[in-house]
Amino acid sequence: MEDLINILYSKHSEKTTLPSPMLVDSFVDSLLSMLFPAFNNKKIVSKDQLIDEYYKTSKSLEVLLLHLERDLSYSIAEVVKLFFDQLPSIYESLLKDAEAIDNGDPAANGIEEVMRSYPGFYAISIYRVAHQFYQLVKNRGFDICRDNKIQNFFQKFF
Repeated sequence: MEDLINILYSKHSEKTTLPSPMLVDSFVDSLLSMLFPAFNNKKIVSKDQLIDEYYKTSKSLEVLLLHLERDLSYSIAEVVKLFFDQLPSIYESLLKDAEAIDNGDPAANGIEEVMRSYPGFYAISIYRVAHQFYQLVKNRGFDICRDNKIQNFFQKFF
């Protein structure tokens, strides 16, 4: 038992460059809740409240990127801006995806149901977010980071 404790302690003592899956889930859930009311259990009743959700979501991404900060060529704020500049495109793609699922599944009762309860839509959503980060890296010739750690991060967690 002591050998196992020593091994586990050694692993816990190592600094990881990857955020926990819980932080990744938190960001994805925050993003999808902001984009689609079907994901959000609270009613957004004003533009100010929506702007607040946008701010919280961007902060959630910043927390994720803190784990990669030393490997980034750009500041965290710049990477967040680059991602959120592409958010309208992601949103439009996800709407089309939900419509396609709704149209292709005779059991579906509308886009909101697809967004809220279809695991395939959730998986596609995660793919679209991860793909956007991959494109940010690829389109900048890996200039977004000093090496390929950010690419490996998004391949592993998204």
